[in-house]
Amino acid sequence: MWSALADPVRSRMHKDWGSRWIGRAAAVERRDALSYAAFERDHLQPRRPVVLVGAVESWRALRTWTPAFFAERYRGRKVVCRNDDAERTMESYVAALDASTPDKPLPYLRNLNIQRDYPELVEDISPPLSFAEPDWLSSRLMPRDWLRPNRLNQLFISGRGARIPLHYDDWMTHNMVSNVYGDKRFLLFDPSQADHLYRCGDAASGESYILSAVDPWRPDLQKFPRLAEAQAHEVVIGKGDTLFVPAGWWHSSFTETTCISVSSSFANGSNWNLLVAEIGRLRAKEPAAKRLAVTAFLGVVGTTLGALRRVGVNP
Repeated sequence: MWSALADPVRSRMHKDWGSRWIGRAAAVERRDALSYAAFERDHLQPRRPVVLVGAVESWRALRTWTPAFFAERYRGRKVVCRNDDAERTMESYVAALDASTPDKPLPYLRNLNIQRDYPELVEDISPPLSFAEPDWLSSRLMPRDWLRPNRLNQLFISGRGARIPLHYDDWMTHNMVSNVYGDKRFLLFDPSQADHLYRCGDAASGESYILSAVDPWRPDLQKFPRLAEAQAHEVVIGKGDTLFVPAGWWHSSFTETTCISVSSSFANGSNWNLLVAEIGRLRAKEPAAKRLAVTAFLGVVGTTLGALRRVGVNP
């Protein structure tokens, strides 16, 4: 265990912004030169977060991706930030990054589909992150691009102070966040902490169920008193670091310095049952026969892929 106040990077943020996580937070383990077998045993199967140091060290993106790179290569390309209607080009967005502050952050440019919208960048993030395999959603036994595009990588660009709301990822997928430029701080909460995090909806409310009404970077304990009981994990990832966010773990990020990241979501035997249950919840308002047919199909796919993997086959 460690105190957030003891972290010099966090302390600078507090001085500038006057905000900190309440109480104490557990550190997320950092592992260097981790084998896949050790990752699977210690983190994937038990669903424990970890920072994988150097997991993407062979990516060309680590040597070439900077804000200036995107401004020059995509000059004139229109970009749309989440929850913001302003018209921007890539170069105008990049030009505004340095003015971003915690009190007035530049809107987040996030969840950009690299394979579809920036296919020329795929070589820069090759080879694919081995820790995000196997991805059963991209298996040949599944309908192509079901739920989300196969082998999807998403691009995130943010200025200092930009935050992503507290949530857990769609469909109970795992996520890998690889930083290629800058520093980003994460708060994570394991699934058992959900009662302290004030979901935006109930199980029947659809996608809002995965969102928290709380801003963990400016916690309001008068409005959300149970938040004081939540047990957090906290970590800063820098260039070349990859954070494994397990299925069902609530998380929020705070951009410490101008940052460029790539995310990779995936599902396999370690979280397939969670995914099937989540699909059932999201389809609760559909006819029962249709919902049961979908979840039964997914159950058969999971059983088949699990059996094939045990004999060394990954279709």
